[in-house]
Amino acid sequence: RHSRAKSFFIRSEPIQLYRFFVPLDVATDKRVIASAGAAAIAAVAPRSILTGSGGSGKSMIMRHILLSSLLTREKIPVFLELRTVDLQSGTLEDALVGSMNANGLEIDVAYFRLALAEGHFALLLDGFDELDKRSRDKVAAAVQSLAEKYPDNWIVLSSRPDPELHGWTAFTLLRVSPLSLDKAIALVERLDFDADIKTRFIKDLRSELFTRHQSFLSNPL
Repeated sequence: RHSRAKSFFIRSEPIQLYRFFVPLDVATDKRVIASAGAAAIAAVAPRSILTGSGGSGKSMIMRHILLSSLLTREKIPVFLELRTVDLQSGTLEDALVGSMNANGLEIDVAYFRLALAEGHFALLLDGFDELDKRSRDKVAAAVQSLAEKYPDNWIVLSSRPDPELHGWTAFTLLRVSPLSLDKAIALVERLDFDADIKTRFIKDLRSELFTRHQSFLSNPL
């Protein structure tokens, strides 16, 4: 389910993610993590908050992190869209277990907590900024509590930039890096579009177009 998505050019049906997605770099204040996958991010920041503006590709990167963690097999990935979480009727652990059970694993919260204590998971929490203020405060407290109680798991949370996130002292802030010229060209090459137009557009990118309109053309959307 998470390896397929709809793109701007193909909206009628979901297609394989890597037919239109180019793995993006992410950066801290001090370093760049190239084509960031789960293990590369965890090596720098096992608990991280991935930030980026609209259209920067956060949700696609989160899917890429999920798929990369399946390949490396270092941790069991659990992908959770935070807008589906209702802490009025349960805990964050309940929501994570519900996500796993919905995907065919039959476990209970007690077993999940034992596995959390052993550090078996990569918890991918998508769309923190999509929560309303009241829900956001509760989820923020729950995520930070989970990170403190079970420190050996990887956690990546995605959100638009928010000053409040700087107060999460146990988490490292990561920014989605803009597309470089090479990545912009790689993205255009993958688009299901007229080959002649793509060739001319890539030629223009290499000449002056990317330089003149970098703030626009460095955004994947």
